[in-house]
Amino acid sequence: MPLITGEMVIHAALKKARLIPDVIPSNFYPEAMLDIKYGNEQVTLGNELDAQTTATAPDITVIPPGNYTLLMANQCNNQGLPLGNVSRPDPSFGTTGPFVFLLYKQRHHLDKNTFDAQEFMAHEPLAGVNFFNIKT
Repeated sequence: MPLITGEMVIHAALKKARLIPDVIPSNFYPEAMLDIKYGNEQVTLGNELDAQTTATAPDITVIPPGNYTLLMANQCNNQGLPLGNVSRPDPSFGTTGPFVFLLYKQRHHLDKNTFDAQEFMAHEPLAGVNFFNIKT
């Protein structure tokens, strides 16, 4: 019987949601755990949350601690947005997800006035990921 690792579970969930290879490279290897909670509701690799539950900013813990940049993206528009500018997903835009948290190692100082999410995502190492959908 083959050994199933955490990385295998993460890759399977990302492929099932079609995040690999559409948003996340197929060679992605998680280096950090991204623990996200909206109140008492845990974000768990594609689970469904009520829109009302996600109306407030989430509590986020990263293990191991370090210098990271966290982006929240919607797979439908693939526009990375700094979490500080997006406190909640908005299903009124016609999508229920997946809403993807992308955790990147931050190797350089970022200027919020000139930040380009697509450029950043193309050149910085992805360290962790988590995602959820909005219940319809």
